[in-house]
Amino acid sequence: MSYDDNRDFITFYGICTYNWGETYGTFSGTSYILVRDYISDGCSFCTSSTSGSTYTIKFLYPSYIKKDFWVEGTAQGHITFSATGRASSVTNYRVSICKINSDMTDEELFATGTKSIHSIDCVTGYRLALNDEIVLPFWINCTPEKRLGENDRIYMKVESTATNRNLKLCHDNSSTWEDFKIEIPFRL
Repeated sequence: MSYDDNRDFITFYGICTYNWGETYGTFSGTSYILVRDYISDGCSFCTSSTSGSTYTIKFLYPSYIKKDFWVEGTAQGHITFSATGRASSVTNYRVSICKINSDMTDEELFATGTKSIHSIDCVTGYRLALNDEIVLPFWINCTPEKRLGENDRIYMKVESTATNRNLKLCHDNSSTWEDFKIEIPFRL
């Protein structure tokens, strides 16, 4: 492999703030943002989404890319779900890497596809009791390469379905337990 084929993997964490909102393109005052590193544990953050049976949550990176980059390779990461109220099961999920173009249009770049969750008998399956958490890994094939322009903004989209309305996506600002993490392969 030549040096030109090397990629830099940039790690992003999905968090949700109480008192900060980003507006850009189709996002209007969103509190769901991507950060490159966790913010002080002393700051107040929303630890998880509202419970539901189906939902879509988008995490916006609040900065411009500032250069032309190409996303190419394999992105990897994990998401965390938790049960509230009573037992719940994750039935499927989908994670996407998207961008808002400089003309303010949305574009999905890459996605996992819908991943169905099946019980695993030796681990009591994916049925979560009250306050149980499950961490689900994902890999996204980022080929063929896609361009991120200097005036584009990147965002992540998580879609999921559960057996009832007692499931939530976790996104706490905690470096000791990473709820939502993705490593994206970039090259100049």
